[in-house]
Formats: sequence, structure tokens, C-alpha cells
Amino acid sequence: MRKINYFIFPIVLVLFIFLSAFKTPLVNATQEEQQGYPRYLLKTSLYMYYYEKANASTHEYLVQYYLEGIITDTINDYFFTFIHYSAINKGYDNGINSYELEDIEPMADATLINVRFTFTNIWLNQNYGGYDHMSVQPLFTQNSAFYVAYNVYDWGYGNGFNAGRDFGRGMGYQEGYVDGHSEGYYSGYDNGLEDGYNQGYREGYEEGNWDGYYEGYDIGYDRGLEEGYDIGYGDGYSNGYADGIITGDELGYELGYQDGYDDGYQEGINTDVDYMQGYNDGFRAGEKSKIAQNNEAFYKSIEKWLVPAIITVIIVGGIVSIIAIKRREQ
Repeated sequence: MRKINYFIFPIVLVLFIFLSAFKTPLVNATQEEQQGYPRYLLKTSLYMYYYEKANASTHEYLVQYYLEGIITDTINDYFFTFIHYSAINKGYDNGINSYELEDIEPMADATLINVRFTFTNIWLNQNYGGYDHMSVQPLFTQNSAFYVAYNVYDWGYGNGFNAGRDFGRGMGYQEGYVDGHSEGYYSGYDNGLEDGYNQGYREGYEEGNWDGYYEGYDIGYDRGLEEGYDIGYGDGYSNGYADGIITGDELGYELGYQDGYDDGYQEGINTDVDYMQGYNDGFRAGEKSKIAQNNEAFYKSIEKWLVPAIITVIIVGGIVSIIAIKRREQ
């Protein structure tokens, strides 16, 4: 039985195509088709099939086919055939075996065709033992085919569109690459220049600030040391000079006092010799006079108070000198 089916299938397909050639032209036929462009019958490739739902007496499926390398949103006609000696209605009917083109989806390099099918429960059970996805797999993958009628103008247009699109994509890519590279280069250059400048400025500022600090510190240290030395030297000189005057005055006073004392002492000794000689001479002369007799008591006591009187005068003079020096310092 299966051998007979494979033998008859090509005959049925040829008759189906032959009869379709005498059908009335489509109402929405293109202008090129009306001008006499020939049509080609193209077999589609299966993409995917889905079980949709169960109706009262049928099961419903959505099957996707595609035309590779052809991009179009118009199909002149379509046909479905299978190996079974069973009728299938062209046009959706959820009560019998039927099929209908649902929509067309132009893609990047192909055209996707969605077709809706219905098959009766009895027919599915008799031929495939059920309606589930695995049971009907041979129906759509091996035992059937879906064709579309496609005129040569649309075919050529599709091929030309693909070729033009590929060429245009290459040209656009090259021009876009050149423009993008140029724009990206200058944009990257400007951004890199700005970032590099900012980074270099920060690093240079930090290093310059560090080096400048130590260089300024060294110069400031030397200058401060020099100025501080001069100021300190001046202050020290002034203070030392003042203290030196005081110390010198005190030392000079002591030395002068001692020298004056010594000189006065020697002078006092010399004076005392002359004095004693004069005294003796006067005394002898006074003895001869009445006055000497009247002042004998005074002259006898002069040795007791004359020397202390001299010492007292020297001490008082020293005190007066010290007071005068202190006043000059104030």
C-alpha cells in the first residue's frame, strides 16, 4: 500500500499544478503579473509546527514554512499536498481537513509563511495514531509539502534586493567605519588630551609643591638663620655692652677705688711725715707762746680724731660716687 502511495503522489502533484495553472488570476495580482511575468512554483522549507487547539471534530495546528533567500510580502498562490488519498480543503474549515495561508513575515534574508491546518480526529487516528506533537511529526516533516506560486519579477526583485542590500551594507559599513573611526579618533584624542592634561597637572602640582616646599624651606632656613644671627648678635651685643658697662664700671670703680686708696694712703703717709715735722716745729715754737699754752689740750688730743676723720671722708666720698653711677644707669 505504501509503495502505491509513493507512486501516485507525483502524479497527483503534477495534475494539481496543471489544474492550478488554469485558475482565475488573483484579484490583487501585481502589475508585473498582469503584464505577463511567468510564475514559478517554489517548494518551501519547514521551520516549525505547533498544536493550537481542539475543535468539536478536528484538531488545529499552526505550521511555519520559509523561503530562504527571498524577501517578499506578496505570494501569488499557494498549495499543500501530502501522500494520502484524502481530500483537504483550501480555505479554513474547523469541521474538516483544511488549510489556509494566515500571514507572511518578511525577514532579514528569508520570508516566513504561517499556515493554519485542521484535521479530523478520525483521520488523525487512522493515519498517525493520535493528534499530539510527536504523532503528527511525520505528517509535516516527511509526508507533505507546501508550495507557493511566485512570479519571476518578484523572484528577481528578491534576489536583487538581497544583493543590493549586501552591497549596500558593505559600502555603508566602509563609509560608516571611516566616519566613525575619524569621529571616534578625534573624540578619543580630545578626551585623552583632557584626561592626560588633568592627570599631568595633578601629578606636576603635587611634585612641584613638594619640591618647592623643601627648596623654600632650605632658603628660608638659611635666610632666617642669617637674619636671626644678625638680630641675635645685635641684641646680644647691646645687652653685653650694657652689662659690660655696668660690670666695667663696677670693676673700674673697685680698681680705681683701690688705686685711689693706695695712692691716698701713700700720700697720707707722706703728709703725715711732713705734718709731724711741722707739728714738732710748731709745738716747740708754741711752747714759747701764750696761745700754745692755751691750746695745749687741743693739740694733745688731735692724734685721736684726725685719722678717723680722714677715713670717714674717704668712705663718704665712695658712697656718693656709687649713688651717682646708679643714677646714670637709670
